[in-house]
Amino acid sequence: MKRGLYLLSLFLLLFNLVFAQSTDTVLQNYSLAFENLNKATEVFGSDTQQSIEALNDASQMLRPLSTGADSTVIPGLERTFERAKTSIQNQSLSDLEIQVAVLKGGFWRLVYESALRAGENNDLASSRVRLAQIATDMGLDPAISEKITNSDQILAMLSNLESGVAQQMQIGLTSLQSLLASSDFAAVKAELYKQLATAYSLYLPIQDSPRSSAQLNEAFTVAFGHLVNSDQAALSTDLENLNTHIGGLLAASQAMTGSTLPVSNEVNNPTPSATTDPSEPEIAAPVEVSSPVASTTVDAGSETSIAQTTVVEPSATATVPSTSISTVTEASAVNSEELRRQLIRLGLANTQQDRLIELYGKQGFNSLNDVIDKLYVDSAKVIVAMNQGNPGRAQSLIGSLDSTYSTYLKSILDQTNPSFGQSLQGLFRHLQTVPALRLQDTVVLTDHIDSLASVISNNAVSLNKTEVMLTGIWSGWLRLIIVFLLGLAAFLPLYLLYLAFGGGNRNWQLIGWSLFCLLLPLMFEGLTYLSSLISSFAGDIPFLNTLSRYSIFQSTLSQIIWVIVSGAAITLATLGLYGICVQFGLLGQRKQNQNQTVVETSSETGAGAATSFDWDEEF
Repeated sequence: MKRGLYLLSLFLLLFNLVFAQSTDTVLQNYSLAFENLNKATEVFGSDTQQSIEALNDASQMLRPLSTGADSTVIPGLERTFERAKTSIQNQSLSDLEIQVAVLKGGFWRLVYESALRAGENNDLASSRVRLAQIATDMGLDPAISEKITNSDQILAMLSNLESGVAQQMQIGLTSLQSLLASSDFAAVKAELYKQLATAYSLYLPIQDSPRSSAQLNEAFTVAFGHLVNSDQAALSTDLENLNTHIGGLLAASQAMTGSTLPVSNEVNNPTPSATTDPSEPEIAAPVEVSSPVASTTVDAGSETSIAQTTVVEPSATATVPSTSISTVTEASAVNSEELRRQLIRLGLANTQQDRLIELYGKQGFNSLNDVIDKLYVDSAKVIVAMNQGNPGRAQSLIGSLDSTYSTYLKSILDQTNPSFGQSLQGLFRHLQTVPALRLQDTVVLTDHIDSLASVISNNAVSLNKTEVMLTGIWSGWLRLIIVFLLGLAAFLPLYLLYLAFGGGNRNWQLIGWSLFCLLLPLMFEGLTYLSSLISSFAGDIPFLNTLSRYSIFQSTLSQIIWVIVSGAAITLATLGLYGICVQFGLLGQRKQNQNQTVVETSSETGAGAATSFDWDEEF
């Protein structure tokens, strides 16, 4: 009993620790993206299809991270993902590494912006953790992460990060200058691209900082242009110019370290850096993957294309226009009238219609069904992730679904069927944060998404309303605690059975093993939920999450084992109970002997005679 109370107390303590721990979904999504970007280059030489799948998985994290981000960041990163896939198809590892470097810089920028927004909301803890994480992933001096962690002002955190970035860029540019001066230009051109792209990826997060001069972004653009044109002398001058501007950034950021200026001033009233010319307006360059000297006839696999796909802002002198949001909108304008008719039938106001038509055009959606189909297809990816025992990725994909729904369909459901819209969004939000997510939860989500078309078109009632309600109540902590406690309690009858009969009677041993076989699936389910709990507490350990893949409710292998174990339980119970019936004389030879009359006389008579029973013999 004491041991049981001890285990229960330990579980409750663990539960309280996990429950109190807040999960940063921004870092979860970022970590998945960063892991998959690294995987894309690692598996390139052995399996290009896996490399493309890793890029696809990383791109799924864009939308969940895009809330409140610069609207030009996401389209630019999406185009960079497409160029990265093209480099894989062209079997160009150098090109892929450059694109991945730029993508990493884009994700660092998204996390940087989320940290800035958290600081604006006085959530310094989130800002501190996020900035320290990207500082580590950038490969900055460990002292920078330590300074960020110890800072109690958002501006001090940002300044420390910027100084670390400037120092790291100087190291990279010094290496690049040495390589340029000591090697044959043609032989090291691809490596020069790679190192310059790496320096640029470090710069991307702090691109719009008031301590970064407007000329620094232009200097990167010019350097890439000269690298494309193989102008070694000009490139050498560009690198000197870059080092000068980066030195100014370093000095300005170090001067601001320790300042107590509130974050609102950082955002709304930026202080000019030491190198910024106050007479010139600051340029906030968007993450736009285009070339300042792009040519539509360039081979995607050539060295020229490698540099072209790295530059982030088109030059004002570009002669060939790049594909932009406006051209995408024009391309889909043919179907905009049909989309407008759909929106009019749904009763949306003109302003809502115009906004949705613009949003749909940017992504190439020609109708509501296109968006619903995308949600349905992406929900299938959630199911696959859960079937593979990867709840972290599944929850990130659910975040992407939530973002897509909120952007393209929420305003429509708010108008046509607000109760359904609230239940769907509530399900999105619930499943993103629920501990021990299971396959059945994602199936309910997919079923609910499948009802979207009929709900929007004819205001039909969703048939799985009860399932959605129960999922909101049952899935999560309630299910986790109950199943774990039941799995733990399953040992109690086995212990009592052993305690009562001591294991000395073969028939009761058989019954004990039968009971164990019957309770084994419940014990395993309790173990899977315990592993999910520990994984959540320890920061998403893949091995522990994989156990849920073999739950009896979703694994064919586990169901086969369950059938075999259940058959064994029935067999063992039958043999054990048969033996007991024989012992009691209900079956077999003992029953025949019971029909004979047996007269026994006791050698002792009187009230003091004692009667004893041999329980081990009878039972």
